[in-house]
Amino acid sequence: MLYGLTSEMNLVNMAIRVCDVFGHGRHRKAVNLLLETTAAETQFGTYPDTTKNSGHGIDQFDRNGFVDTQTRTRRSNKHKVKAEFGYDIDAAVVTDLDNDPMLSLIFCRLKYKLRPEDIPADFVSRAAYWKRFYNSTAGKGTIEHYLHSAETHIYEENLWEF
Repeated sequence: MLYGLTSEMNLVNMAIRVCDVFGHGRHRKAVNLLLETTAAETQFGTYPDTTKNSGHGIDQFDRNGFVDTQTRTRRSNKHKVKAEFGYDIDAAVVTDLDNDPMLSLIFCRLKYKLRPEDIPADFVSRAAYWKRFYNSTAGKGTIEHYLHSAETHIYEENLWEF
């Protein structure tokens, strides 16, 4: 495993903890979204990104996305990060994500929290949500890649189904 991961179940437990602090969303699908994003971005921590200065951490933040999330995160959520996890969001740098899956998941959840739209309840709609708001139209990822990655690394292995 890469990116500081110790096990797949540890990743699942971290995602649950992050969502316990920052919310599970109206349809209670935030954990699914975080885990599916991780599957799409790094094949659940098994795919190394070798592109210099590109994706950082298990959820593959680029510098611009990291700074945008850092800057626009509400002060109350920054306080929660400090109180619950011990991280100072304002002092973090993008390379801190490289081997810290918890911090990467925290930034992933905070990035999604910046969106006013509800996290979709169904799998296919979450794939489109990821493409639009996380990977972006400029990103190489596809909805099909997201679906295949999540099926392969999460649902076929019965790691999480909520």
